[in-house]
Amino acid sequence: MRRMLIVITVLLPSSATFADPVGAPCPDLTPANQWRAAFSAHLDPGLGYQSAKTRAMTRLAREGLLQRKADGGKLTEAHRAELQARLNAVERGQY
Repeated sequence: MRRMLIVITVLLPSSATFADPVGAPCPDLTPANQWRAAFSAHLDPGLGYQSAKTRAMTRLAREGLLQRKADGGKLTEAHRAELQARLNAVERGQY
């Protein structure tokens, strides 16, 4: 037990000497990520991977919302039919 205590007391101070000194600059610390958690400061996946079908569906949904806004809050029958035809094409794999 006494030998183990001696080994621990010898190893602890030497491991602290390998750390960066206090006040050393951190290249990853920027104003944009200084308040983020440490693990997410290094990993910023953004949207990540999206399949072509997912991107086509997202684009179609966005266009549909814009068209509905342009139509005054409710899609006209012609625009609804056009969006439905495009949705069917995306579901069939034609995007």
